[in-house]
Amino acid sequence: MAEALIDLPDPLASVLAPGPSASAGTVARSLAASLAPAEAECPAPDWLRPDQVAPFRRAVAALERHGGVLLADPVGSGKTYVALAVAATLGGGGVVAFVPASLKEQWRRTAAALGVRLTLHSHEALSRGRVPEVRARFVIVDESHRFRSPGIRRYRTLARWLVGRRVLLLSATPVVNRLADLGAQLRLGIRDDALAPRGVQSIAAMLDRNQASSALGDVVLCRARPPDRPRARPSQLGWQPAASDRQILEAIDALSLSRDRGTAALLRLVLWRALASSRPALAGALGRYQHLLEHATQAATLGRTVTRAEIRTFTDGALDQLVMWEVLPSLSAPADLVLGDRPALEQLRLALASSGLDPRIAAVRDLLGDRRVTLVFTGSRDTHDALRAALSDLRPAWVTGLGAGIGHTRMRRETVLDWFRPNGLHAGRFGSALLSSRPSALLATDVAAEGLDLQLAERIVHFDLPWTSVRVDQREGRAVRLGASTADIDVVRLAPWPELEERLRQDARLIAKRRLAAKAGVDDDGRRLFRWRAETAEAARGAPVTPGIAVVAGEPEGWLIGLAIDLVFPDGGRRAEPASLLWVEPSGRIVEEPAFIAARLAALAAAPSLTADAGTRAAANQIAGAVTRSRLRAAQHTSWLARQAPQEQRKLARRMRRVASEAARQRDCRMLDLADRALDWLAGGVTAGEAALVAELTELPTGRLATAWKPLLREPRVRPIPVPRLTGVIRCVPLLAT
Repeated sequence: MAEALIDLPDPLASVLAPGPSASAGTVARSLAASLAPAEAECPAPDWLRPDQVAPFRRAVAALERHGGVLLADPVGSGKTYVALAVAATLGGGGVVAFVPASLKEQWRRTAAALGVRLTLHSHEALSRGRVPEVRARFVIVDESHRFRSPGIRRYRTLARWLVGRRVLLLSATPVVNRLADLGAQLRLGIRDDALAPRGVQSIAAMLDRNQASSALGDVVLCRARPPDRPRARPSQLGWQPAASDRQILEAIDALSLSRDRGTAALLRLVLWRALASSRPALAGALGRYQHLLEHATQAATLGRTVTRAEIRTFTDGALDQLVMWEVLPSLSAPADLVLGDRPALEQLRLALASSGLDPRIAAVRDLLGDRRVTLVFTGSRDTHDALRAALSDLRPAWVTGLGAGIGHTRMRRETVLDWFRPNGLHAGRFGSALLSSRPSALLATDVAAEGLDLQLAERIVHFDLPWTSVRVDQREGRAVRLGASTADIDVVRLAPWPELEERLRQDARLIAKRRLAAKAGVDDDGRRLFRWRAETAEAARGAPVTPGIAVVAGEPEGWLIGLAIDLVFPDGGRRAEPASLLWVEPSGRIVEEPAFIAARLAALAAAPSLTADAGTRAAANQIAGAVTRSRLRAAQHTSWLARQAPQEQRKLARRMRRVASEAARQRDCRMLDLADRALDWLAGGVTAGEAALVAELTELPTGRLATAWKPLLREPRVRPIPVPRLTGVIRCVPLLAT
């Protein structure tokens, strides 16, 4: 027992005292080393490449800490193998993998070859409301960018089923249209306040504001492109529009389409978009539009209007990345569609029928004459069919959502794709004469642009451009991946048609969406947002470090502080957490932007050191204390419930308080205990599936609450105590002050 107890002026001073004085170089290395992401201490399967071991261990650590993680390594870097390694480590209670139907066979083969047992379930089955009837504690969701829209049935079905399960998400392209895409995927398995100790009170709210933080690196794993992955070598294929093409474009511009300007612009965009693919694609769009006009005529006789659903059918999915269909109103009157366009439409269709071979198809035909193994992608089924017809003498392989084959012969999809895989069913099974006659070209709609390994391809051709950079990456990733047959893959785009590009601005749209992905840190240019901590820590490995305090002279003035929020659990266990590096300006403003922090760390490490006197140490303690308090306040669950919780969660919390009061009056110990545990559970972030259950609980009668709460209270929340720890402090003082 102590003989005397003394009040501390600042309780944090006992845990935030800076370490010993040291040189700026050794403190800087300590700061760098403290950034290292958490890695689980578990053996890696021998099938992993050396560069895949760290992502595997970091994924296991993130799953153990947060219940979910997104592996966003570049396309073609072996995410499937990392995921199966995690499944082999954590899948003792069973593993379910949700994959696109087109990839089930590929996943089955790979898992069987590695000896990993799992249950495969398709995205398409989820869209029909079907979930696997198996018990599983670990789940893989491949191509998770397909689950970026919380309002669709596929998302809602999966979110509910995932409650209480660990989730590994896989997508090289998780940001499609907005940063909220990333937030929706993370919420499938990660609670919204998971990064509160990092200063991010709500992951969803941050991404909804179109902001990103390097704290996301705890739950989004992203490594650099493997050095031995092939390089993409871009080029353009030239072609010249014919005079008839310009006349066709002018005819589209002359159509009235609708008296409503917005509707007319939408319809014209569909026709421009079709022409940008090919003449046959435009012919198909005109045919669908004529059917729409016939429907409008019939609707007018019945006093009906054309709905947005019917307009969407006309677009054939071409504008789903651009149009918010839920806010597009029904047309106000049948006459909104100009029925008088019919004669002009018929003339336009006749002009297309007599215009001959599309010059773009002719250019691609000439390109394929060298017999190099080539994947040709198009977003239009009509363009695909026209290519098949024009190249029939070359017997190309082809794959669409409706079937697959070689030349005029229909075959199983996997049989066709195996011709373009180094370890496919055809490898080594046939004589050289048959192998020499293998198809040299695969024509594919975007159905084949996700997840497939087609490493025998030497060239990718974008016959037309998709609306998103995600789809571009998915197409190119079929061949630009580990195990490719060549070190360089030619990526060919058809040269833009200037007059049409002025109207569509396809390149500008792709560039804008590429910048968005870079801002989120999930494309090849922006991945440093997530991996800079690992790379910085790796650079300091093996060098002497001192978690102390240093002073240097230079500009700008400020403090570089390394702060880790470690966790102490109810059973007494303590878990060290990676640190955050914070630059604190004299005004108190805090900067965490990775590029700025990395530059300051390098500059301070190279600066000559000064003496850290008692005044400097006291100031460091005061500044570190202020920063720590703000982080601890953000991590408090009571603050989260008051400020960040969704309306339904607050509503249920109010109801459970009333239930508790009534239970106390009735001396109902069972219900009082339920209310107490429920209120503790509600004082924190939730996953998307948990949020759906919360919404249902708000409407249930009191008598059913005990049963309905069971899925959520099966595993009570663990409330560890956050304990701050300094990993180093460097003060930069003005040159004049020295």
